[in-house]
Amino acid sequence: MIADSRTVVVKCRPVWSVLFVIAATAQSSQAALQSAGAVDIVELTAVQLQEGYRASAYTVVEVVQAFLDRIDRYEDHYNAFISMNPDALAIAAALDEELQTTGPRGPLHGVPVVIKDNLD
Repeated sequence: MIADSRTVVVKCRPVWSVLFVIAATAQSSQAALQSAGAVDIVELTAVQLQEGYRASAYTVVEVVQAFLDRIDRYEDHYNAFISMNPDALAIAAALDEELQTTGPRGPLHGVPVVIKDNLD
Protein backbone atom coordinates (compact mmCIF):
# COMPACT_ATOMS: atom_id res chain seq x y z
CA MET A 1 0.00 0.00 0.00
CA ILE A 2 1.36 3.43 -0.91
CA ALA A 3 0.92 6.24 1.58
CA ASP A 4 1.83 9.89 1.57
CA SER A 5 4.05 11.29 4.31
CA ARG A 6 1.05 12.14 6.49
CA THR A 7 -0.47 8.65 6.47
CA VAL A 8 0.37 5.83 8.84
CA VAL A 9 -0.37 2.44 7.30
CA VAL A 10 -1.01 -0.54 9.54
CA LYS A 11 -1.19 -3.96 7.91
CA CYS A 12 -3.24 -6.61 9.64
CA ARG A 13 -5.29 -9.65 8.83
CA PRO A 14 -8.88 -8.36 8.88
CA VAL A 15 -10.37 -11.73 9.80
CA TRP A 16 -8.22 -11.91 12.91
CA SER A 17 -8.20 -8.29 13.89
CA VAL A 18 -10.62 -5.92 15.44
CA LEU A 19 -10.00 -2.22 15.34
CA PHE A 20 -10.75 -0.49 18.59
CA VAL A 21 -11.11 3.23 18.19
CA ILE A 22 -11.77 5.56 21.02
CA ALA A 23 -15.01 7.09 19.82
CA ALA A 24 -18.12 8.50 21.41
CA THR A 25 -21.12 10.66 20.87
CA ALA A 26 -21.46 11.83 24.45
CA GLN A 27 -21.54 15.49 25.43
CA SER A 28 -18.13 16.70 26.50
CA SER A 29 -17.09 17.67 29.97
CA GLN A 30 -13.98 19.81 30.37
CA ALA A 31 -13.77 18.88 34.07
CA ALA A 32 -12.31 15.42 33.34
CA LEU A 33 -9.70 16.51 30.82
CA GLN A 34 -6.72 17.11 33.09
CA SER A 35 -5.64 15.54 36.35
CA ALA A 36 -2.59 16.72 38.30
CA GLY A 37 -0.91 18.15 35.20
CA ALA A 38 -1.42 14.98 33.15
CA VAL A 39 -4.19 14.20 30.70
CA ASP A 40 -6.90 12.08 32.31
CA ILE A 41 -7.56 9.58 29.52
CA VAL A 42 -9.91 7.28 31.43
CA GLU A 43 -13.29 7.50 29.66
CA LEU A 44 -12.08 10.39 27.49
CA THR A 45 -14.07 10.40 24.25
CA ALA A 46 -12.96 11.28 20.73
CA VAL A 47 -15.26 14.30 20.84
CA GLN A 48 -13.64 15.47 24.08
CA LEU A 49 -10.18 14.91 22.59
CA GLN A 50 -11.01 17.12 19.61
CA GLU A 51 -12.47 19.83 21.84
CA GLY A 52 -9.37 19.70 24.04
CA TYR A 53 -7.09 20.02 21.01
CA ARG A 54 -9.08 23.03 19.77
CA ALA A 55 -8.95 24.65 23.23
CA SER A 56 -5.22 23.87 23.59
CA ALA A 57 -6.00 21.99 26.82
CA TYR A 58 -3.42 19.39 25.78
CA THR A 59 -1.47 18.23 22.74
CA VAL A 60 -1.51 14.98 20.80
CA VAL A 61 1.94 14.24 22.26
CA GLU A 62 0.57 14.64 25.80
CA VAL A 63 -2.39 12.36 25.04
CA VAL A 64 -0.20 9.69 23.45
CA GLN A 65 2.23 9.90 26.38
CA ALA A 66 -0.66 9.47 28.81
CA PHE A 67 -1.76 6.32 26.96
CA LEU A 68 1.82 4.99 26.88
CA ASP A 69 2.16 5.65 30.61
CA ARG A 70 -1.09 3.80 31.31
CA ILE A 71 -0.02 0.87 29.14
CA ASP A 72 3.33 0.78 30.94
CA ARG A 73 1.57 0.82 34.30
CA TYR A 74 -0.74 -2.16 33.56
CA GLU A 75 1.08 -4.18 30.87
CA ASP A 76 2.95 -6.43 33.32
CA HIS A 77 -0.39 -7.50 34.79
CA TYR A 78 -2.47 -7.87 31.59
CA ASN A 79 0.22 -8.74 29.02
CA ALA A 80 -2.05 -7.34 26.30
CA PHE A 81 0.44 -5.92 23.80
CA ILE A 82 2.72 -7.80 21.44
CA SER A 83 4.31 -4.70 19.98
CA MET A 84 4.09 -0.94 20.11
CA ASN A 85 4.92 1.61 17.44
CA PRO A 86 8.32 2.98 18.44
CA ASP A 87 7.54 6.14 16.47
CA ALA A 88 4.28 6.90 18.28
CA LEU A 89 5.55 10.10 19.93
CA ALA A 90 7.18 11.35 16.71
CA ILE A 91 3.95 10.72 14.81
CA ALA A 92 2.05 12.54 17.57
CA ALA A 93 4.39 15.52 17.25
CA ALA A 94 3.78 15.61 13.50
CA LEU A 95 0.03 15.52 14.12
CA ASP A 96 0.40 18.43 16.58
CA GLU A 97 2.27 20.41 13.92
CA GLU A 98 -0.44 19.63 11.38
CA LEU A 99 -3.15 20.77 13.80
CA GLN A 100 -1.36 24.10 14.20
CA THR A 101 -0.72 24.68 10.50
CA THR A 102 -3.66 23.22 8.59
CA GLY A 103 -6.13 21.99 11.20
CA PRO A 104 -7.40 18.46 11.75
CA ARG A 105 -7.72 15.97 8.90
CA GLY A 106 -10.98 14.70 10.32
CA PRO A 107 -12.80 13.73 13.54
CA LEU A 108 -10.20 11.09 14.51
CA HIS A 109 -7.14 13.31 14.08
CA GLY A 110 -4.91 12.64 17.08
CA VAL A 111 -7.11 9.84 18.47
CA PRO A 112 -4.91 6.89 19.54
CA VAL A 113 -5.98 3.44 18.29
CA VAL A 114 -5.15 -0.13 19.20
CA ILE A 115 -5.37 -3.03 16.78
CA LYS A 116 -6.11 -6.27 18.57
CA ASP A 117 -5.16 -9.62 17.12
CA ASN A 118 -7.63 -12.18 18.45
CA LEU A 119 -5.45 -15.24 17.79
CA ASP A 120 -1.96 -16.08 19.00
